[in-house]
Amino acid sequence: MNSILTLFKKKSFAAIFSKVISALLTFLFLFLVARSISTQEAGIFLYSYSIMMILVQLARAGTDNAIIKQLAHRKSALEHKNVITQTGIFVFFTSIILCFIMVLLSFFNIFPIYESELARLVLYSFLIITLTFSFIQVLASYFQSQVMVYSQYWSLGLGVSFAGSIACLSVYLMNLNVLYLSVYFIILCFLVALSCLMIFLFKLKTLPIENDVKDFNKLNLKSTLIHTLPYTAIAFIMIIIQQGGALLSGFWLTETELALISVAFRLSTLVGFIFVAFCALLAPKISIQFEKGEISEIHDKSIKLIAISNVFSIGMFLSFVFLGKMILFLFGKEYQNSYLVLVIFSFCWVLRSFVGPLGTILTMTKNLKGLRTNLYMSALVIFSSCILLIPLYGAVGAAVSSLLGTVTMCITNAITVHRKLGIRFYTFNSLKLQIICLSNLVKRK
Repeated sequence: MNSILTLFKKKSFAAIFSKVISALLTFLFLFLVARSISTQEAGIFLYSYSIMMILVQLARAGTDNAIIKQLAHRKSALEHKNVITQTGIFVFFTSIILCFIMVLLSFFNIFPIYESELARLVLYSFLIITLTFSFIQVLASYFQSQVMVYSQYWSLGLGVSFAGSIACLSVYLMNLNVLYLSVYFIILCFLVALSCLMIFLFKLKTLPIENDVKDFNKLNLKSTLIHTLPYTAIAFIMIIIQQGGALLSGFWLTETELALISVAFRLSTLVGFIFVAFCALLAPKISIQFEKGEISEIHDKSIKLIAISNVFSIGMFLSFVFLGKMILFLFGKEYQNSYLVLVIFSFCWVLRSFVGPLGTILTMTKNLKGLRTNLYMSALVIFSSCILLIPLYGAVGAAVSSLLGTVTMCITNAITVHRKLGIRFYTFNSLKLQIICLSNLVKRK
């Protein structure tokens, strides 16, 4: 029993375990959405959910960096409280501005999906959730700075996915429509926010109380802006690259088509969730190795995790290739039409895992300028190809646009990392090392 508790306390295991639970909850959430409401309503709900996630990512862009830097040498409860308060106020008002812009866009019928009153009400419900979830994300950044892994992942998405699953189950059992689902989702998200706030307050009680903190009682929003604004552009570009195809589909596709592409896109993220978890684990290690001048160690110390990530992503991709239609049938017969879209989106994650955590390496080795240039190019490819392909080929065009953008990002990042640091994870020798690492893991078992 003690050995099990020790295992769960390890940070690396906690991160992977939380990611696995998050992936399972994501699958359950999508399944219940598809089963609890009609396909047309699912299209409205899932597209609005995507918009909410994008607005939250934009509002909180760089806050994790700001919180970590501001709390690096501050240990008292008052200082922690002040940092979270000023960051929370900044994110809240940013969220209000973004939500107001979204209301204006829907009012002028920029998105055809929101022409009906029901669809607009669902959107407005998600904008309310955006304000709540943005606050939760600030607390998630704080938990990350304090290495509170389980609390961090609960705040990042586990809590909201759990709330969504419960809301969907309630609507399914009572045979209600999408508007009731949105209202239940709001109520449950408020409860998740309350739970995160309670965790934060309990954490503050464990910190020392210092009454002689000077010049930190004032809210310094300028400091928050300095730390967050450089990351806002990168966050926006990454949104275009990762979700551009699915997001821009809202300008051309019907509610049913949006439901199909939303489910396919969300399922495809399961292929890369191990890769994303390992990137988060490798980030601080890469930063330390770079500061020490141990550039070659970045490759050697990362190779085992990349090997595991590649095996998982390829395995998940092949499962979608051979069993994708069967898996999509669980959501409903009509969802089988998104099989090709699912395969293309999934392959994007295989490519990202294969070339390695290049974006993380560029970020942690102070090569943000090169990363930003590469992301601009990738976003331009996705945006232009979406305009050309979605009107002609629908959801498949959106998926192909995402693939073209991903290929551009992987190639440009690979060139930059090799030129700046001499690191490559896709050479024959690197692949050979990955196979050796995997064989050693098997032998240990």
